[in-house]
Amino acid sequence: MGIPFDRVYPEWDYIRTGQLSLNYENGYVDGLRRSWNDGKRQRLEDLVEGITTGIIAYAAGLKVKSEEAARRQRSWDRRSRVSARARKRHEREEERHKILAAITQFVLVAVVYVSVIVPDVVAIL
Repeated sequence: MGIPFDRVYPEWDYIRTGQLSLNYENGYVDGLRRSWNDGKRQRLEDLVEGITTGIIAYAAGLKVKSEEAARRQRSWDRRSRVSARARKRHEREEERHKILAAITQFVLVAVVYVSVIVPDVVAIL
């Protein structure tokens, strides 16, 4: 009927070597080991204590990274709020300047008008 869209070949090729490997790909923490493999002189079964210690240290490192990322996000949010407030304050000040300029212009026109119509009023002022 048509070509199926499912994969017709396996995603991974598995080759049995007899060597055991353990790794995790959740994230990267500087300086911590993320993989353990059988080798010529070491077997993964003999490294259980080091693996558990490594996993615990890795989890602690991920927690520190997560807390640091949350701190950076809070700092960014705070700076964004401060910037938004400053921008709004600047816009309000610009609007106030426009209003004051309009009032000043109105008063000047009124004084000129009154001084032309009634010259004695200007002398009193």
